[in-house]
Order: sequence, then structure tokens, then C-alpha cells
Amino acid sequence: RLPFLTYLKNSAAISIVNTLGVLFFSSLIGYVFAKRRFPGRDALFVFVLVTSTLPGGVTIIIPWYLLMVKLGWVNTFLPLIIPWLAPALNIFLMRQYIRAGVPDELLDAATIDGCGMFGLYWRIVLPLVRPGLVVIGILQFITVWNDFLFSLLILQKDQVRTATVALTLLATRNEQATPYGPLFAGIVLATLPTIVIFFIFQRRL
Repeated sequence: RLPFLTYLKNSAAISIVNTLGVLFFSSLIGYVFAKRRFPGRDALFVFVLVTSTLPGGVTIIIPWYLLMVKLGWVNTFLPLIIPWLAPALNIFLMRQYIRAGVPDELLDAATIDGCGMFGLYWRIVLPLVRPGLVVIGILQFITVWNDFLFSLLILQKDQVRTATVALTLLATRNEQATPYGPLFAGIVLATLPTIVIFFIFQRRL
């Protein structure tokens, strides 16, 4: 009675694109904070850390929603991807991981051989921090997949809903009694992808 496969595809599209974007930007920014020197670097990093302490569900919902409405992004996947591509906590984790796991001598040697700044990141840093990327990727994928509040606010049309929002439709489909059978089946289907992702990448943890 519900196009649940469509909801799963929507959740998968949002989660995969968001996770890939977060891995790229968090590792790139973490690399800059860990290995590049520029005026105000430490102060900017502290500012990034401070933003991670703000309760996002309380402080940013209203301005986030108003901005998405002005941009015309309501009922699209963009509000669930673009504003969240550089989480402060992931930047901090990648900065610490790169700072401890990537030797400066290796970067210096590659620079002498003619490797540019982005080349250092792409050819040297990324291969060395792959385990850290896997951990952040799994946590980010599960976080985005399980998101309910922001998806509920911005995805109002049936064809763009995610699996977590669809579960509330299953719970309220029948006004007389909650249809526990379909609801539990939907919960199992919505949980399976995160379990599969974990088992695929557990060897790299």
C-alpha cells in the first residue's frame, strides 16, 4: 500500500551522496588544519570546535528551514545534503587522525618531487587515513539514514519521503489501531541497509 522501495531509494541516495561529500570535505579541511600553516589557523579551528557544541536541533532548525524555503529547495534532497557537508566533529577527527598518522617528512619529500597541495592530499594523505575515513563514513551514513526531524520538515511530497518518515505513516495508517505487522516489517527494511554497510566495512575498522 506504500511505495516503501521508493522511500528506501530516497534514503539511500541522500545518505550516500551526503556521506561521500562529508568524507571529501572533512578530510580536506582536516588536512589543511593539520598540515598547512596560515595566519589564524588555530583560532579558526577553535571556532569550528565551538560550533560543534551548539545544540543543532534547537538553534538552527528555524533559520535552516527559512533559508531552504527562500532557495526553493523544499521537497528536494538538497537541504539534507548541502548544508551538512562539513560537520565540525568529523573535521576535528580527521585533523587529529591526519596530524598523528601522516608524517611531515613524507609530505616534504613529495613536495620536493613536484607534488602540489591538492596532489599531496589526494595521493599521500587519503591512502594513509583510509581507516579513519571508513569509521567516519559508517557513522555519517547511519546518522543521515536515521534522520527524522529535518526530513519530516523539508520532504512534504510523498514521492520524496525517506524511509524513517514513511515509518510514521505506517504507524498512523489506521486510525483505529496501530498496524504492528506492517510497522515492524518497515522497521526491519529500514534497518537492513545500515547492518549491511557495517558488515561490508567491518574488516577495515
